[in-house]
Amino acid sequence: MELEFFLIVMSLSFRTALDLKKDIEGKDCKVTEPIYNYTFDLSPLRSELGYHISSNDQPELFMFNVCGSLPKKCNNQSVLACVTNHSGEQNKIFGFKEKLLWNDGSLRLSYVGEKCGSTGKNFSMNILLHCDYSDTKSDFLGVFHESNSCEANVVMRTPYACLPIPNEMKDVKCSVESPSGDVFNFNLLRNSNHIAKGPNGTRFVIGICNPILYGHEAGCEEGTSVCQHKQNEIELNKRYQNMGVMSEGFKYDNNVISLTMSSKEVCANATGQTFSSKFIFECDNLATSSYPTYLATIDCIHMFTWPTNIACKTKKSCQVADVTSGVSFDFTSLAGIQYKATAENNTEDVIYFSICTPSKEPCLKESGSCVVTNKNQLRTLAGHFNDHLMLDGKNPYLLYEGGEICQRQGQTFTTRIDFICSNDGMLTAENTAIVIEDGCSIVIHFKTVLACGFIKNCIVKSNDDQEIDLSPLINYEGNYEATVDEKKFPNEIAPVHYLLNVCRPLNSKYTLNCHGSAGACRTVEKEGRHEEELNLGHPFYSMSANTIKGMTEVTMKYFNGETCLTHRDENITTSIKFICDEHAGLGNPILESIENCLYSFIFPTNILCNEKIVEISNNSCVLLVDGKSVDLHLFGDNGKYTFGNKTIDICSKTEEKFYTIVYKESMIRIELNMQIDNVIDVEVRLICSSNKNVSIMIDEHILVLDENSLICSLLNIKKQKSSTSNMSDSTKIPDDDVDQSKSFALGYAFLVVIVIIAFLAIYLVIRHPERREIIFNLVKFRSRRTSTVRYSRVQLNEESLLLENNNAGLNDSDDDSILM
Repeated sequence: MELEFFLIVMSLSFRTALDLKKDIEGKDCKVTEPIYNYTFDLSPLRSELGYHISSNDQPELFMFNVCGSLPKKCNNQSVLACVTNHSGEQNKIFGFKEKLLWNDGSLRLSYVGEKCGSTGKNFSMNILLHCDYSDTKSDFLGVFHESNSCEANVVMRTPYACLPIPNEMKDVKCSVESPSGDVFNFNLLRNSNHIAKGPNGTRFVIGICNPILYGHEAGCEEGTSVCQHKQNEIELNKRYQNMGVMSEGFKYDNNVISLTMSSKEVCANATGQTFSSKFIFECDNLATSSYPTYLATIDCIHMFTWPTNIACKTKKSCQVADVTSGVSFDFTSLAGIQYKATAENNTEDVIYFSICTPSKEPCLKESGSCVVTNKNQLRTLAGHFNDHLMLDGKNPYLLYEGGEICQRQGQTFTTRIDFICSNDGMLTAENTAIVIEDGCSIVIHFKTVLACGFIKNCIVKSNDDQEIDLSPLINYEGNYEATVDEKKFPNEIAPVHYLLNVCRPLNSKYTLNCHGSAGACRTVEKEGRHEEELNLGHPFYSMSANTIKGMTEVTMKYFNGETCLTHRDENITTSIKFICDEHAGLGNPILESIENCLYSFIFPTNILCNEKIVEISNNSCVLLVDGKSVDLHLFGDNGKYTFGNKTIDICSKTEEKFYTIVYKESMIRIELNMQIDNVIDVEVRLICSSNKNVSIMIDEHILVLDENSLICSLLNIKKQKSSTSNMSDSTKIPDDDVDQSKSFALGYAFLVVIVIIAFLAIYLVIRHPERREIIFNLVKFRSRRTSTVRYSRVQLNEESLLLENNNAGLNDSDDDSILM
């Protein structure tokens, strides 16, 4: 990408110097190119909030809009482009007005601003628009701005700079399967133009699975996959010649993969034959980057060879390995299962999908996913299945393409399944398969322990050999939003948001679609949606802990974020420093600094604080913690815990008691100096939890666990998961070790009586055929009334609970496995 950015900027500079007189200027943010008379309309790129990106070389922030002014004034003036330093103190106007220009396939927006010092020039900015079919959104490769220069260049990738994709290309598969079942997927070649030197000083521009990306020196006609560029041709309409359209897919024959593209251009021989181009793909395991080589033209067929590792039989079905680390992912255990979920931002649509295998009913054959609208049961193919698991950075994903045509945007539906690590054992129907529909794209964030190849536990040892566990900070339901100081970062406040999780990827919430495995993300909110998402790093983290004078600090770093705009050879890194703060509760991150490619946060939390002894008031059983208080009579039964004929009273004035805050476990520990039978070690734990539960354990000591939200308030903790589920087997109470309480015995006896009465009633009904028939009819009627259920999520514990029973209709067991 860095090389691409450099070449685009250099071509812009070269073309600006030599071909400026050939520019064709558009109007109203539209321009018509002169070769095929196609009109490019950039007005959809106008943003209500504008665009904000950083300079490659300078600590500056570029703010601009396309086809309209910025929403905020710059130097008290309404402008299109403004450059400021990160403190927001110095503003330079780079654009009062804009021009949309075309030149030899290149599209650019030209801005002119205020005077540039004493140079006699004006500040100016060029936005070079680069065709990109890969997404419906637009993004930036970066800003090129030299120190003290009056000119800046921005490269923007967008589908609005592309020619339309012909219908015959939309359903073409970008893979081929051998008779033995090996799948060769060529998607890696589709998002860039490939160049091969041709005869007589010409060159071939080639697109795989997509048309050629329209642009400078690639001004080929709509739908062209192979284009011969005659660089020395003066007449524009003769400069590019169509040599093939990819209307058919790859072929596998006798261990050879080939691709033939046919053109309507008539060959200059006597037969009237048309041109075509044929590519032979050769296996080369060492070819990390590949390009085609032109061989010859035989009977109007341009022949090419293409060495690439994609043509090698090395990829296993539904498996992928990271070559640098050796970490592998195998999702074959998820295959063959029909999954179902509802789009988070469109509850009218139900998405059925599979992993590496065809989906079942109601999807069509060969579907990888389909969308069924609840309202009218309309079924839409959202992509053909394949088993080619790929890595985006270190994040495994599947891409299903070639779905039905999306009427809203004239493209085909695609489905991307991002596999997100989740080894917390707390998967529910609410957070396992999160689906977001974005125009013609469906993105599924599928949480599974199988995706945790790079994820480690959340424990680190400090320099004094103390084990520090940050796992209580893992957010399983939402994400942390960092606090931003408005004075320190005036350009980073709302609508900008910084979202983080600890030791885990971000949880997918409504409209948040930051890179599937990102642990930190910068987003800009537009009309309630997260846009312009910037991946600040993956939780493939490093942790270090340092303890000085009894105080421990932990530093965690997330690596491999998006490419850094200020240093194109680096990726963004996030650093989070966790420090002790007794008043912070679990805490929340604070943006500390932004320095080049490093985003730093401070995370005050009380789980790093040492245990603290507290006292109760002299005359009452009220616990005092940092100005807050809680009456211990509110716990248990007026401060008492009874089991059998024994009672523990935490408010008793006869036994000596010690009260300790254990921050890292979010609880108050009460140790009592008393003896019950032969046990003298008695302890009560008041644990922060959204649940309300009391359990008593007897082993070599007596342990009372009282989960209560009152402790959360006392320790400034908003919410904490139940802790009893994390207790080891050795601490669970054997049934024969504890006498059941009186209340439990009464409840049990009451339940037995109810069961006996129910059986007697059933017996009396069954004896009389008339009564039996009435009851059965009522049951049938009730069953018919409740047979249609609107599902929002399938209950999924790990993976398999999204399984659908496709051999029968919906029944009561279906209802139980799906969250309403």
